Amino acid sequence: MTKVSTSPFFFKRVFPALWFGFLVLFLVLSVSFGAYKESLMFIVMPIGMSVFGFFFFKHFLWDLADEVIDEGDALIISKGKQKHKVRLIEIINVNHQLSSPERVKLTLRNKELFDGQVAFIPPFRFNLLSKNKFVDDLIERVDRARNT
Repeated sequence: MTKVSTSPFFFKRVFPALWFGFLVLFLVLSVSFGAYKESLMFIVMPIGMSVFGFFFFKHFLWDLADEVIDEGDALIISKGKQKHKVRLIEIINVNHQLSSPERVKLTLRNKELFDGQVAFIPPFRFNLLSKNKFVDDLIERVDRARNT
């Protein structure tokens, strides 16, 4: 059993708190110093950035699994209070995204588990331009499990 995910605590909790906290601080300061009287953009921009941030975090950060453990022929995935064992044969697709944070998104046959898709942050690596050996190995193992 090997842990193959990086903790998403910073991306799921700290970064959104900093984002929304900064926007609230900016809004409060612009109202208290009367900057909104000069231009309405001092009110519109923080609200627009809050709406954008909410949808961005919802689709790219808050859906990340908390922990993924590799058991060889299965992955144990923990997300919130849910914890399920997903056999490799039950994985339809493995999608690797070079974003920040780097993401691996699994599409599952069972649509009831995590709504059919689960994403996690793979193990950290310094050279993001090189191939991710874990992802390549996972794709090969899923393919082998499907073909047997």
